Amino acid sequence: MAAEQLSLFDLAEKGGEAAAFTLPAQWTVKQLCKKYYQFKLSDGCSASFLDSAKRHLMYFMDWLKDNDFDPSEKKLSELNSAILSDFRQMLGNNFKISTATANLYINHVRLLLSWAENIHGLAPPPMGVIRKFMKKSVKQGHGRKHNRSVISWEELEKLFSVAGVVDTALLLLGLNCGFGNTDIGTLKLCDIDLEAATVSHPRPKTGVERNFCLWPETVDVLKTYIANYRGKPLNSKISELVFVGKRGRPLCLEQIDEEGKHKRSDAIKMRFMRLYEKAELKRPYGRGFYSMRHTFATLIGFGSNDLREVQAALGQRSISIQDVYRHDRKQKAIKAQKRIHRQLKKTNITEIIHEKCA
Repeated sequence: MAAEQLSLFDLAEKGGEAAAFTLPAQWTVKQLCKKYYQFKLSDGCSASFLDSAKRHLMYFMDWLKDNDFDPSEKKLSELNSAILSDFRQMLGNNFKISTATANLYINHVRLLLSWAENIHGLAPPPMGVIRKFMKKSVKQGHGRKHNRSVISWEELEKLFSVAGVVDTALLLLGLNCGFGNTDIGTLKLCDIDLEAATVSHPRPKTGVERNFCLWPETVDVLKTYIANYRGKPLNSKISELVFVGKRGRPLCLEQIDEEGKHKRSDAIKMRFMRLYEKAELKRPYGRGFYSMRHTFATLIGFGSNDLREVQAALGQRSISIQDVYRHDRKQKAIKAQKRIHRQLKKTNITEIIHEKCA
């Protein structure tokens, strides 16, 4: 086995020379967190998950150190249930974070402890002492609330009226297909067939295949964008993407660099914020481009009693036990799209789009 492979889990680099093997039972909590991160990195986890794990576990270790438990010196066997219970209580008392955020901290700690037990046989403290908060009332009023309201047709009409071709293409993919920032950032030229007016693009988060029909308005705008507004790609990998900025970079990029640092650039988010200002609309806290996906899902839900249509259109994995039943994901997604398109044609948005492509 190569030295590089050994160093990933079992060796520590000191002055360019490999140190001796250390048994998992001898690892400190800090070393355990590092080994866990390296394991997840080699396992092909997404950049967003790796960044989230790193940030939340660093917070956990900082809290331990502030409470007289040095993670760089003490082992997992010294981490008792009282300490974990105090950490959970601290999260519950923190009015700056919501229940969902508190549960995210807890989840990363639980994943770490489960990994230590299942992979290395290290017995953690009882997991019940750091269970998630099940009732929202536990932290009612805690944390800043994101706005999950639907973008109205009146607002959409104002946004489309001031949008250029690039922003119009982005808005339409959000409304036509329920695409979010990362969906658009990873969309490839081979995923779309403008002659057949179709797009097939798996959701990056779940890997679920999504097949959509593109509306005539979406096809026209995409043709105009690709012909006249798409930037010159910096390299062959970026050249595969549909959306390329003026400087030749993807409009949305998320990755872990060679140094293990999480990097994310999101021009789609910034363009959406500027578009709201240009339209002279008040943008509620928490409303970003991803709100187009929430709007897409809500409009589908309003017109249907079939939850499978929402699931198919959003590229979600399952709706609990219903996933055992056979259903046609593609047909349900197309059926849902048609209902939204009928609503779109009742507004002035169609005329606005035709003028931009003329």
